[in-house]
Amino acid sequence: MVQITLSVQHSDMPLGLDDAVAATIGRLDRFDPRLVHADVHLSVEHNPRISDRVGCEVVLSGGGELVVARASGPDVPAAVARTVLKLERRLERLRTERERRRRHHVATG
Repeated sequence: MVQITLSVQHSDMPLGLDDAVAATIGRLDRFDPRLVHADVHLSVEHNPRISDRVGCEVVLSGGGELVVARASGPDVPAAVARTVLKLERRLERLRTERERRRRHHVATG
């Protein structure tokens, strides 16, 4: 179970946002059950020329690993979804790298 800390800058937190983000980020523990904590930072740009106004940064920690991803989108769910896609790719890459190192160590040891 991943403990999630959510912070929002330059805007108020809409009702139900923390539950929606927790459900989306909570899926990431299937890639690495050692994940303990997730810091989610959302920021909203008020410049009308910027099309992707909501920025999302997620920092995952646990098991000696620290994984960071940033993305932006037109609204909060899109920004969080894009960030989670990046995190899924990075966690999958970490898992395969860990398995490759373990297989190499067993073969040479």
